[in-house]
Amino acid sequence: MKIVFMLIGLLCFTIAEATTCQTIEDAGQRAYCRALQTNNRGQCVAIENFDLRQRCHAVITGNVSLCNSISSGWEREQCKVATRGKNDR
Repeated sequence: MKIVFMLIGLLCFTIAEATTCQTIEDAGQRAYCRALQTNNRGQCVAIENFDLRQRCHAVITGNVSLCNSISSGWEREQCKVATRGKNDR
């Protein structure tokens, strides 16, 4: 019986996680969310904003050097932090 409850809980968590990205109004942020959620670099191509698309690719692949092409210094550093955090897991 415990296994049934665990499976139901896992299913509810998965459904809740999937709907979280759908609630984001900005299409680029929504695609970024889906990419991180699915760990699928292919989702990054839907992002129109170059800097966010580069961050998406960097975080998914763990390639911190992709962050260097981001124009905003603050966003570039945030990208590096997010990418390093991904590599530490």
